[in-house]
Amino acid sequence: MGKVSRPRVYGDGVLQNVDKPDRAYTTERAKRAGKANASSCQIFVTTAPDCFGPILPEHDPRRKTGVRLGESREDRLECRRWGAHLPHIARIAGLSRFGAQLVTLSGGYEDDEDHRDWFLYTRRPSTGSVDSHHYIQNVDKPEWAYTTERAKRDGKPNASSGQIFVTTELDYFGPILPKHDPRRKTGVRVGEIWDDRLECRQWGAHLPHIAGIAGQSRFGA
Repeated sequence: MGKVSRPRVYGDGVLQNVDKPDRAYTTERAKRAGKANASSCQIFVTTAPDCFGPILPEHDPRRKTGVRLGESREDRLECRRWGAHLPHIARIAGLSRFGAQLVTLSGGYEDDEDHRDWFLYTRRPSTGSVDSHHYIQNVDKPEWAYTTERAKRDGKPNASSGQIFVTTELDYFGPILPKHDPRRKTGVRVGEIWDDRLECRQWGAHLPHIAGIAGQSRFGA
């Protein structure tokens, strides 16, 4: 039986990218086994951490191919070595017409469906839930926040948002103008206040973070 190699353990010192190993590694401070507390391995591409755009062959000195649509990796640390799944840069968002550098999807729940051109993704179930199919977003929503049949708690802590009143897309970046507001014809104005985050979402504010879509700092936030 062949010998199983163990991951190297490094000290607490800061390692430059060129000095890092090719695989994710653990330090002496790691509290959990495996990759749960692992540090990132060497980054193989030359894009900046806040890169906005495709990872092209010129950014890939190792393979000369860049990162292509549909490629898959073993885990998030493997994604990071190719410039994907980097930490979120708070308050920086891009315009949808510019596209996105990457969208990393983590499937595995029983209702997740990968159709290549599109992906049906169910949110992570809450602790203790039996299954996840009731987490799929409904298309026809009432005008108020509502809870699913199997929600463990009543009320808004476990509620889904009500009907969205504005016509902007989820990845829209910019002011919500009167043309986006067929209900009131006023748009969303500075200083408006709502009861909670779910009511904010009905008017296009406080939308969930869209993973993998990041803009350049010159666009503002």
